[in-house]
Order: sequence, then structure tokens, then C-alpha cells
Amino acid sequence: MTAVRSLVCLLVVVAAGEASLLRVLGPDGRPAAGADVRVSAPAQGRLAALLPFSANGVTDDRGVVELAVPLLRGAVMAIDHPDFAPAVVAVGEGGPPTELRLEAGRVWSGRVEAPGAAPLPAGGRACLAGALGGAPGDGLRWRRCGAVATDGTVTVTGLGRRPWHLTVTVPGFLAAAADVTPDATPPVVLRPGVTLRGTVTDERGEALAGVAVSGGGEATTSGDDGAFALAVPRLPCPFTFAKASFLEGRVEVADPERPITVALASAPAAARPRSAARRRPGSRSGCSTPRAR
Repeated sequence: MTAVRSLVCLLVVVAAGEASLLRVLGPDGRPAAGADVRVSAPAQGRLAALLPFSANGVTDDRGVVELAVPLLRGAVMAIDHPDFAPAVVAVGEGGPPTELRLEAGRVWSGRVEAPGAAPLPAGGRACLAGALGGAPGDGLRWRRCGAVATDGTVTVTGLGRRPWHLTVTVPGFLAAAADVTPDATPPVVLRPGVTLRGTVTDERGEALAGVAVSGGGEATTSGDDGAFALAVPRLPCPFTFAKASFLEGRVEVADPERPITVALASAPAAARPRSAARRRPGSRSGCSTPRAR
């Protein structure tokens, strides 16, 4: 009973506490609107192990974000803005900062090549990703992208700490991935493929974002508008579409010229999660690339 009363009292104190305000600036001192801010603040007292506090928010046009947790000593803030280097800041003895200035971050430049294809098709993208680092950065990752020019050159800015993992997608070619460094990086060489385009919706026809689309040993995710593009070695090929709270969809596609629309049905509330019988990348199927013998 005493433990329950203590927990209730602590929750009341937290609910009555004032929110913390933080202003985030770019390297030039201007407000950094659109920065994602995540805070993990340790609870105080005997219930600290049971009740860690966390909150997140996005900075407004003034670069200000309101956080529903007190920035106590030991709290850790992870700040991620698409144009600047991500940052992890711990609150120390001097108390919480009211203003943070982000750094420009590292820059990576590289080259993409496709034998027999000059110039490259428009619409290519190169994305680098890495670990944010530090609690709550543990498990969180940053991602920065840049356009691949038709001459194969690409530059990505605002990078965080290494290691960096690069993914390159260009229409009509299989996606390529590699670990890269800020130093000289060999050109990324693409292999030709057949690109399937389409849209994923729910039963009402509304776009579904974040749907995992896989086929032929390749995979991608649908965007905010439900659209996706996935290059596979050849067609025909079976594709699977998976998203939490929806039944998995499976479609066999033979014609790459005709975009498809896939509607996923909502999973019944009492239904057990369905395991997707997908092939692992590199495994053989009717449309995947055969392994070298």
C-alpha cells in the first residue's frame, strides 16, 4: 500500500511539473525549425528504476520545442535535424541548457557508375545512415540523403559520427549498399534490374506509409504517399507487402510497364501476428539473382 501511495504521489508531482523549453539553432545562429528532439530524464528517488521519464518533440519556426519532462541532472537530449549533424547532449552540474547550436556535420562525396548507362536516369538517391549514439540515442539512427546527378556524382551533407552505411537507388537498377568513409571511396557500381512501381493503400483506398515491400531478394518501404519503386533482377516475380496491424499481401507481377495498386486488409483485433514466409536476400527464387557457384 505504501509503494502504491508513493507511486501515485510521484505521478501527481510529475503531472503538475512545468514543461521544459529548448531553443535549437543552426550553425549560422538562425532557428533550426523541424529538428526532432528526444529526451530521456532519470526519475528521482526510490522509484527511479521503475519510472524513467522520456519525451520528444519537434522545433517550431522559432527553433523552440516544449518538452513534457523536467531537464534534470543526468537527462540526455538527442537532437536530429535533416540539414545538420545530429547531436547528443547530457545535462550536467550546471543545469540544463536553454539554447543549443548544431554543427554543420561532415560531408561525403562519391560517384555512382552503371556499365552501359551514360548518362544515368534521373531520380537517383544516395542515403547515408549511422547510429545517433548515447541514451536515448542508443537504438536511434540518423539518415541523410542526396540526389545522384545524371553524371553519377553525389554529395551528402549534415552527417553524424561514423561508421556510415550507404544505400544507392537509381531507377532501372538494383539497389547497392556499402560501408563508406569520409576519405576516398571507390565508385558504387550498379547492376541493371527491372523496376516495379506502385502504391499501397488500406481498404478505404487511403495511402499507407511504411509498408515493407520485398521481392527477388530486394526490399524497400512505401513513402508517405504510399508509393514505392523496387528494382528486381527479373520478372515475373512474387512480391510481399507487410505492415503491423494489417494482413500481409502477396502479388505476382509480370509486367513492369503497368504500375500496381495493392490494398491491405486490416488484421482482426484477436488475430495472432502472421509470420511472413519471405526469402532472405540472396536466396534463390524465380526472380532473384542466382548465387555464383
